Amino acid sequence: MSSIKTLNQYGLAADDEVTYGTFVVPTPASDGVLPAEQPEPAYDYLYDGARGRGPMGGQLSGVGVTGRGMTLQMLAHQLLPGAAYSAVLQPSLERLMRYCGFATTLDVTPGSESYILAPESAGFDSGSLHIWSMHELWAMAGAYGTFGIEADGPVIPMWTFDFQGIGNAIHTDVTPVPAIGYLNATKAPQKAVNIVLTIGAYAVGTVRGFEFSLNRDLSARANDNSAVTHAGFTPGNRAPRLTVTMERELTATFNPYSLMEAGTLQNTHLTIGSAQYSKWALAMATAEIMSVEKEEDGNTALWVIELEGKNSTPQLQDDVVFTFD
Repeated sequence: MSSIKTLNQYGLAADDEVTYGTFVVPTPASDGVLPAEQPEPAYDYLYDGARGRGPMGGQLSGVGVTGRGMTLQMLAHQLLPGAAYSAVLQPSLERLMRYCGFATTLDVTPGSESYILAPESAGFDSGSLHIWSMHELWAMAGAYGTFGIEADGPVIPMWTFDFQGIGNAIHTDVTPVPAIGYLNATKAPQKAVNIVLTIGAYAVGTVRGFEFSLNRDLSARANDNSAVTHAGFTPGNRAPRLTVTMERELTATFNPYSLMEAGTLQNTHLTIGSAQYSKWALAMATAEIMSVEKEEDGNTALWVIELEGKNSTPQLQDDVVFTFD
């Protein structure tokens, strides 16, 4: 007989919350978000129930843990519809990006439909998640998160979401995973092939890989007035950073050291894919070079350049913008 609980079935469904932290049961048939690997939910309690050391040298019995928080790491590929964007034809990870502090703008101009996701600092969307993992069903309420994207070479960029929320209930055993409807599930994700990367006026010649991190802060909230005792999380600041590994250039063509020393802002733009409705772009219109490191690959000299997105004015929220068109 095989193991009772295995790793070969998993899934995820997410739905928008009306009231933060009030669980909305996702509908598997319509709310699926396709993971690239096994999701990893876990509990993270506010208080471990420990009483400390007793008078005879041992430990006193605890009082039970309280404040059931949850964490979730989910890896995914961005799947695009390959057809004109609409209210029902979206980027596959649009919903999760909103839970990470982005606001969506849908442009339905015929022939140039697009989704634009830009940061917001209030009125955040939150999610209720059902996670099927290891023949168990986990439920997270009040999900907020942050994410990163990585491509090391000409591969499919991997999106990594890190969510924090409230453990809505203790997980239960479930077999099998239900039939889940995943958006754009029949479409292949774009590879980091023939990408376009510009840093200011310089079109980067040979890119070896890139890594983006939103770096969004979240802080837990306790609520002693409630039997649940965990009130969820408060989103904080973000510090979007794009790290690019590239072959070194003649400094007369591109000199990242002088740009870094001068604090010169760089309009930085990265595009993955080329066909309409099957491409996405990351833009940091006023990015600043924060560090330059020298590396090597065999006989090839490389730079690893880290840029941080800045808001163009104190009142705007344009440090990083994603466009799907």
